[in-house]
Amino acid sequence: MASSQTTAASTPSISDQPITGTSLDFSLFFKATYPDEDTQNTTGGSRKRKSRGMVMYRCLHCPADKPWANRKRDNAWHHARRCHADIISSLDRTLIGGSSDVLDDEREATRPRIDAFFPSRYSDVSLRRMFDRDRYLDAIISLITRRRLAFSAINWDEMQEIMLAANPAIEDLLVTNRSALMRLIDATYELYSSQLMATLEASISKIHILSDLWTSPHRHGILAISARWVDQDYRPQRALLAMPECRYSHSGETQASLIIDTLAKYGIASKVGYHVGDNATSNDTCLSYLSRRLRDDYGELYSSKENHDPHMVHCIDMGWFVLNKYYTLSDQTPVYAAALLLDPSKRRKYIERNWQESWHAPAIAAAQQIWLDEYNAAPIPESLRVPLDVSSSSGRQHNELDELLSDIAVTGPILDDADDFETFIDAPPTRITGSPLQWWLHRDQRKAYPRLSRMAIDILSIPPESSDVESHFSSARRTLSWDRESMTCENLAKVECVGNWMREGIIVPKSHGGRGVISSVAVEFSVETEAEDFLD
Repeated sequence: MASSQTTAASTPSISDQPITGTSLDFSLFFKATYPDEDTQNTTGGSRKRKSRGMVMYRCLHCPADKPWANRKRDNAWHHARRCHADIISSLDRTLIGGSSDVLDDEREATRPRIDAFFPSRYSDVSLRRMFDRDRYLDAIISLITRRRLAFSAINWDEMQEIMLAANPAIEDLLVTNRSALMRLIDATYELYSSQLMATLEASISKIHILSDLWTSPHRHGILAISARWVDQDYRPQRALLAMPECRYSHSGETQASLIIDTLAKYGIASKVGYHVGDNATSNDTCLSYLSRRLRDDYGELYSSKENHDPHMVHCIDMGWFVLNKYYTLSDQTPVYAAALLLDPSKRRKYIERNWQESWHAPAIAAAQQIWLDEYNAAPIPESLRVPLDVSSSSGRQHNELDELLSDIAVTGPILDDADDFETFIDAPPTRITGSPLQWWLHRDQRKAYPRLSRMAIDILSIPPESSDVESHFSSARRTLSWDRESMTCENLAKVECVGNWMREGIIVPKSHGGRGVISSVAVEFSVETEAEDFLD
């Protein structure tokens, strides 16, 4: 009796229930669920529910936030035809169902595959073909050099999981060898150092050098050498040139030798402009030695005459001397006065109004001497030559609009002697927008003052302070974290240079239309053949 009740209470499976009047497989649209399953018992290996248990058919195609379920199969089919007619119509063949004459194996053969309703998975070959390894290396090297991630990050399980979550077929294409990664950075450094050399050689201004000495956390003396210049497109640029180790001695001569080696490496010794550094006494020795070496090797550039008054300290009050110590030192470098005179919003009137009268003539004369020695007789580029009589555009005759524009014009004609230092500083100051360097970089000013603009660009592009090298030291300190102090000075310099060049736009990733980093060198990525203690 119990056996007959169990049989009666059991619900036949969906596959055993023929569906009259439909040609679709019920299991493709609905799933049988049992809400009262939590009270079920297991007896003799057969599944048994309480007498009031029911089966619910849940729609597989309704969204999770709006589920649909019903205990009647006919209602379920009605729901499918009413709400999912597009899925039914998309089936490209009709199944034979609901007939007792159809054999089970024939019905199985004609049933559509369930994966036809889900997007197909790409093959490993397709996934590997879609992997952009150049873009991957750009990002990895940027993380190491610019964001200062540890070299060991490429071996982190989490890093591997991130990459494989995006593309599970590239496990053997990832860089997992720190020595191999350093060789890629080294190759990138060599490539872009030569490219930077060409950029420096094509600069239209002098190249100004900044340097400073620093003791790293792993007790090495490191000299940061940075540069600023105006490139051939008249855009101010800056870059870290080198960070050599200053061994054995931190004297001015040692620092000067490292600077000369860096200038020779980039081939810019003959284009050096001015040096900017802090007030360390070793810098005076460094610049004296550097000046002698450059004079012997490349001929004398420009150097101001030394004008030291040994009685000055006895003629003025000591308090006044301390307050004006660094201000009066500007007399030794006439570019300070020249920068003020070449500022179109200041010119001569600024010095006459704000400086002591005894300073006027020497400062202006020293700046005038720079103009006469280096720029007055300089050749004018053909692209900047301006005809004296500029006719109207396209050679057409003047019309009423041209006459109106001529009447209301406030800019005077370009004079023959306009491109002259004395003429410019004697003109009234004018209000400008932006910096004086930006004003001089404008093509109109370069055409009006072809020689004077070169002098202004050279002088106004000099960095006002040595903060560039200080920022390089701050960056290197973050690179040399407490767990990376085994990195050699040579590798530190390359990492910092590549990171700086990425930050300054010298290295442009391939995803942004640039050349990107070196993506292949003669290394084996899967076998660690070298010690990696020199990295981190």
